[in-house]
Amino acid sequence: MCRAALRLIRADLRARPAQALLTGLGAAIAAGTLVATFFLRGAFDDPWEDLMRATAGPDVVVDGPPGVVARIARGPEVARADVPRPLVDVPARLGGVPARLTADPALRGFTGRRGACVTVRGPPMQRAELHFHLLPDIDDGPVDLDDALDLARAAVADGTSIVTVTPHVRDLLVLGAFGEIDARVRELRAALDAAGIPLRVEPGAELAHDDVPALDDRQLDTIAHGPAGRRWVLIEAPLFGDAEGFLDATAELRARGFGTLIGHPERCAELMLDDGAVARERAAGARLQVNASSLAGAHGEPERAWGLALIRDGLADVIASDAHGASRPPRLTQALAVLARDGLDRGAVEPLVGAAPRALLAQGIAPLRRAA
Repeated sequence: MCRAALRLIRADLRARPAQALLTGLGAAIAAGTLVATFFLRGAFDDPWEDLMRATAGPDVVVDGPPGVVARIARGPEVARADVPRPLVDVPARLGGVPARLTADPALRGFTGRRGACVTVRGPPMQRAELHFHLLPDIDDGPVDLDDALDLARAAVADGTSIVTVTPHVRDLLVLGAFGEIDARVRELRAALDAAGIPLRVEPGAELAHDDVPALDDRQLDTIAHGPAGRRWVLIEAPLFGDAEGFLDATAELRARGFGTLIGHPERCAELMLDDGAVARERAAGARLQVNASSLAGAHGEPERAWGLALIRDGLADVIASDAHGASRPPRLTQALAVLARDGLDRGAVEPLVGAAPRALLAQGIAPLRRAA
């Protein structure tokens, strides 16, 4: 009976969403399925608590048979639980992405009818990471496949559905593994599928400025993204000086027909202290990627301030985690919470971890000219 009801709901959802959801709600009540949101005591440390304070959200949402929900609610870790309520899940697609819609009679939602609410089950956003060390056994990222899968799970939990792998080019060259990137990505995809981890992985790599002369155009294209004529590569701003060499490398890449996404410019003091250097790079077509870890203060106060300034001034195009493993995890959610505390509008910065990186993958960057 419940399956038949869900088929009716799916068929009717587009034409009459509110009525369809209320019909499904009745089916859920009949089936005895309940949901409760729990606020856990001491289960997580910062930055999770910071996020919860910023959003006033629950720690966990649990649904299942009434007896199971009630038993969990009595657990010693649960500091507070709301009243369990009936719900029903409706398969749907939102913005082309598979999702499950939940009808909840305890809240008011966008259906406009009191007594029914639609929420999306799972990660709140379809985020994309353009700087992420996920390939195992290459650089200072995951040491083996199990570590890589754990890091992938953390990315999904952070709301990410796409990751471009960015092992350091210098390590690939030392290992003689540069030509194996596609094969290693295929192996990782197979492992993700076998483990049931819903993460799309794309090949790529992270250039240092002194890697550029060592690669020919065909090799650069192997690690580039975007459609033909708008291909781009990730090149990291140097952490220890040589901004001049870095700027020469970005100019060379543009001259060779590649756009540039500059990784963590806020971590390059020489670049940030060179008045006008960042603006000149952007004028020449470069895009900027700020590290979420910088915004969280992991690399120091100057880096945090520079990263925040780039975003406030509209100079940053993308936020990425530059994740490496358990000690350097995905931090997009934490970065957005930090920006919210600093007074930035959530709607204005959320695209930096979702729509903007996805657009770079789909549409690319048009290389222009050398910065003046």
